[in-house]
Amino acid sequence: MYKILLTGHGKFCEGLIDVFEMLTGEIGVLESLALTKDMEFDVFAKLVANKINQDNWIILADIIGGTPMKVFLEKLHHQNNNSVLIAGINLPLLLDIYFKIGNECNEIEKIKKIIRESIEQSRENMEMFDSSFIRGE
Repeated sequence: MYKILLTGHGKFCEGLIDVFEMLTGEIGVLESLALTKDMEFDVFAKLVANKINQDNWIILADIIGGTPMKVFLEKLHHQNNNSVLIAGINLPLLLDIYFKIGNECNEIEKIKKIIRESIEQSRENMEMFDSSFIRGE
């Protein structure tokens, strides 16, 4: 079984989980491991290593190239693990992945296909609005 784990800077994950639970009513189905401003890098790296050894994860990181993403990627590289890392997440992407994969799917190739489709859908769902939209121009 794959579990969903959020990682990022500060309270980003905490806020995302709070909104996810408010919208879905699903409590306690997501886990998180955040790099906080008071946390030493080595402590975070050890927590990451311990966490990814426990299960297969769908890991969602806040920023492409950010420290949490890099630490998870480095730890995954050194461990024989079928976990998947996605960086640059947002709420619609999280919701789409959760509802399409849930906790039932164990086939890594199917999971990767769903994730690729969810990322593409997330990109397509972004739009800019300005005052001309409100006025109907």
